[in-house]
Amino acid sequence: MGSEPVSIYGTADGGRHWALESTSAGAPASWGPATAGALPIGCDKYVGFSATTVGWASFVCASGLSPIYGSTDAGRTWVARKVGTLPAAYSLSPAGGAGQWTSAPIFDGDAGAIGLSLQAKTEASLVYRTSDGGATWSPAVPPGGPRDWSVDVVTASTWKLTLGRAVLTTTDGGRTWGTATSNLGFAGQSHPEYVTAEDGWYTPLSGGTLYRTADGGRLWEQVGLPVFPANDQS
Repeated sequence: MGSEPVSIYGTADGGRHWALESTSAGAPASWGPATAGALPIGCDKYVGFSATTVGWASFVCASGLSPIYGSTDAGRTWVARKVGTLPAAYSLSPAGGAGQWTSAPIFDGDAGAIGLSLQAKTEASLVYRTSDGGATWSPAVPPGGPRDWSVDVVTASTWKLTLGRAVLTTTDGGRTWGTATSNLGFAGQSHPEYVTAEDGWYTPLSGGTLYRTADGGRLWEQVGLPVFPANDQS
């Protein structure tokens, strides 16, 4: 969802019927009138739900530290949550720098986490975490100083950070970290996706190949893919 109005629909019968929950102000007339407490129109957004009635909208704004909004009534109303300031070593200067969330937050009970990418004079990444159900968020700084890590929040407490051949892993919400060296290098927007702290998948941006790791990112092995006829349109 880009910098546009957002309408959210809900279903209680497995998708057979849908009801409008909220619509942003400024939506086209065909969408119907805006609803009180709907998401604001600005910035790109990731929207997800951690429970039937608990939703999250993490914004990707062009400047400043992007906000996080939460809903506790199935998306009908949204309230901005408290996001703690960046650590001193991280900065959004010069003016116009942006701190952008990389996904919707991941929750396990009241604990949650979300990646933050800083687009400023020096690009860097870190993780914000919460222990009070998302009411407040505070930064968790990875070891080694500001670097442009690719952040994958696997669970509320398990995070994987990769940069070049370096791999950082925490399974306790950033209190302790393990390090590893990968046999593959990762750069730019091409980054692995993990399903556990040990098991992950990686597809290079160039496409055509798929890799898997079963040891936390140290060894990546190419996975064989089926070959389709050149004229196969499926």
